[in-house]
Amino acid sequence: MRSLAYFDSQPPEPFVEVTAAGEFLNYSPRTIKQMAREGRIPAHPFGSGARKRWYFLISELAEHLRGQVNSAHGEAGRDKTQRRVI
Repeated sequence: MRSLAYFDSQPPEPFVEVTAAGEFLNYSPRTIKQMAREGRIPAHPFGSGARKRWYFLISELAEHLRGQVNSAHGEAGRDKTQRRVI
């Protein structure tokens, strides 16, 4: 039988719902759901059919944000071809 020592020492991270993910990313729940459906953010669907419930791990969202800093669009998604007005 497998050991459950991992779960005894470190409880699994809880999933959060759309509202908490929106608060973390500073987006509305509607936008979060759209981004999840489009695959633009890491999300875990629950249920089948068109009306899925979406769940998120804050650690995955944070890692996704860290990966965006050096993306093709530049820091914070700003298009580098546009001139910055000071």
